[in-house]
Formats: sequence, structure tokens, C-alpha cells
Amino acid sequence: MIANVGSLGSSRTLPSISFFESYLRVGLRSLPAELGLVCQVEGESHKVLATMQSKMGSNMDMELSGLHAKIEAVCRQVMDTAAIVSSASGATLPALIATPVWVNGKVFAVLIFAARQLAATTEDQELLKLLARGIGREVERIRLEGFNEQTRRVMQDSIDLFENAFNHAFIGMALVAPNGRMLRVNRALCDLVGYSKKELLSTDFQSITHPEDLDKDLEHLNEVLQGRRNSYRMEKRYFHRNGDVVWALLSVSVIRSEDRGVRFLIAQVQDITEQKRALAEVENREDELRLANQRLEELATRDSLTGLQNRRAFDRRLEELWVQSARSGAPVSLLMLDLDHFKSYNDDYGHPAGDRALTRIAEVLHSCCRASDLAARYGGEEFAIILPDTDVVGCVALAERVRKSVENIADLRRNVTVSIGCATAFGPGREVLAGKSALVELADVATYRAKAAGRNCVIQADEPHKP
Repeated sequence: MIANVGSLGSSRTLPSISFFESYLRVGLRSLPAELGLVCQVEGESHKVLATMQSKMGSNMDMELSGLHAKIEAVCRQVMDTAAIVSSASGATLPALIATPVWVNGKVFAVLIFAARQLAATTEDQELLKLLARGIGREVERIRLEGFNEQTRRVMQDSIDLFENAFNHAFIGMALVAPNGRMLRVNRALCDLVGYSKKELLSTDFQSITHPEDLDKDLEHLNEVLQGRRNSYRMEKRYFHRNGDVVWALLSVSVIRSEDRGVRFLIAQVQDITEQKRALAEVENREDELRLANQRLEELATRDSLTGLQNRRAFDRRLEELWVQSARSGAPVSLLMLDLDHFKSYNDDYGHPAGDRALTRIAEVLHSCCRASDLAARYGGEEFAIILPDTDVVGCVALAERVRKSVENIADLRRNVTVSIGCATAFGPGREVLAGKSALVELADVATYRAKAAGRNCVIQADEPHKP
């Protein structure tokens, strides 16, 4: 159960209410939040040591039993986990963020802030820890020192320390006027951009922002100035004094006056240049790996001599087309080509000349094919062409064109001819074949028949044998 503490003035073991209120005031202003509490933990019960509401939270009713219950639950959760706890807002209840206050190694109290909208960012949590640490240290000092005068001095020192904590934050911080002029900056920000405090206070954030990020930053700022939002976060680039580009994660929150006007903005600037460089390096390596994989795939599916697809690519494409044609009924045709007397060509002119002949023949096949066709080096002096959506007539016509084109190659040591076997599957009136292997076998047999018929000719698998 949460009980209110009416007065702490007589206690020599706790700071005054005004001390807690000083921390609550800073937290309300910086988070921003609407309600702040410090609840002391005593066994199973919790006492409210101090509360404070901001101007924008003046309508928040602390007497609501639902809010009391939510605070009670958060206190218990903080005690159980000994860590920061946040609770989302509901239909009528605000969001809460709470952290333990440690004194002499034990949880002494819970510091809580509430708002209808509370981001609970990493920076907010660090701020909450800093507040709780200040409170805890003061309680420890008061308990150790044991007299009020020392307590007041330590309290004032702690307040001053926290008010100056902005100067010692590990991330860059600045108070910025609505027009972008910097009102106050800390050392971390100076180090991040390479300017002195005097130089930064004589300029505005627009002057050191990369032009490609300025429009987006100003767009968010205008939304804040128009009251459409109270904070924003973005990645942006700053120009270092030496000309380098510094990547930063910028978090901006607004401090408003009683009339809801903008008094100033609190900017938190975290250097993420190294992370960006690392990410760029990863992306570059991924691009290199993708290109390498494409190259490996090409090497695995392309014949190195002729540049045509190899047997592996041939088998894969034929399998794909066979499945498609079996589903759609569209015809698919196959040409098997075997060079005539190519062994004697190699014997007479040597293998380099033979390789040249194979390369020129591959160029002819490629020029005769459509974009959807696949020409492949099937093995040695054998070639194959897969013709999707091509019937018997189209298959034979292409085969004749290929045969004549090969016969007319003029820049070889002597003319080379080719024997071609044709086969077609699917389509109207076609016999159903057992599989793609049957199509290859039909075309292969037709090629042998073309060889037997005198070479340099085209035989269609359906043609009857001639005596």
C-alpha cells in the first residue's frame, strides 16, 4: 500500500522534501513528464516521499485508485527486478518509467515519472539513472554525516552537480533556441564537431548540418514549433571543423512555456560514425559476395570455351520447361547437333584451330536463337538447343537455319558441317513421352540417323526411316 508522508523535517536520515522536488523538477523538465514521485521502500509498503506535477500534468488526478494501483505494481516490479521498469499508457492511465534508488547496496526507494506519452528512450533511462544515483548518494551522505547543516550543503552540491551534468554527459548535448541558435553546449558536443563552445554558441545547427539532411531536420523542427509533436529522432550528418563528415543519432525534445510556446529544445547528439562505417563495410562485403556468387553461378553453368550454357544449365532448363509444358500443354522442342568429321579437323589443324571452330559455331547458334531459347555445349563437339513453345514445324525450320549458317562459316580452315536431330513433346496430336529423358533420346537417335543419312542434314524424330 502507498501512503503519503506529511513531513520529513524532523528526520535526520532523509533529505528534505525540497531536495526530492529539485530532482523531480529536473526530471519533469528534461524527460518531459507530467508527474514525478519518490517512493520509499519499507518492507511490503511504500511511502511517497515527494511528488511533483508539471504544468502540462496539472490535470492528472493522483487520487484515482487505478493510478495508485499502477504505481504500486510498478514499485513491486522494480523491487523484484532491481532494474528500470516502464509501463505503457492505457485508455485513462499514463505511462510510467521507474528506477530503483540504491543506498548502501540496497534498494531504498523508487523514482517514478509518469506522462500520457513517455518514450523511455536509452537517453531517458540514463537520465533517470543519474537522478536516482544523485538521490541515493545524498541519502547515504545524510545517514553518514548525521547533521542538518552538512545535509543541506551536500544536497545543494548534488543539485548543482545534476544541473551541470549536461556538461559532463558522454554524448553531445545542447540547448537550442527555436531559430536554431545554440544557447548552451557541452564538452562532448564540442569534441564531436571540433568547435569550441564559443564558436558553437555564435552559430546555429543549420550551419554545421550536412545539406542533404537539413531539409528533413527542419521539417521535424517545424512540426515541433507548430505543436504537432514534442520530440523527434533522426540520423544525420554534421560537418566537423576539419571538414570531415560526422554521422550522429540526433534526439530532440522540446521545453514549452506555460502558454505552450517553445522555450528551447534539448538536443542529444550521439556519434555513430564508426557504426555507419562498419555498416557500409558490411554492405560492401555483401555486394562483393553477391557478385562473387553470381560469378560462381556463371562459372558453374557456362562453358568456358564457347560461352554457351553447359550441360548442367541445359538439364536445369529442360527440367523447368518440361514441368511448365506438362502443366500448360505448350509444345517444347529440342535440337541435338553433332559436328561432322570434327576429329579429322582437329587432327589436320590442331586443337587451337578446333577450339576456334567450336567458338565460331557457338556464335552462330547464339545468333540463330531467340531470347527464350537456350543453346548449350552438350559435350565435346555436341551442342543442343532447347526451344520453348515451339512445334515440329518451327523446330525443323530453326534446325535448317542453323545447319545452313554453320555450313556458311567462312573464316575457318575449311568448311564445317553439322548433323541435327529434332524432337518435339507436348502440343496438339503429340505422343505423350515418359519424361524429358525420352525427348533427349528421341533427338539423339534422330542425330545418329542424320549421320547415317550422309551428314550435314536435319532429321525430325517423327520422320520414317528411309532404306
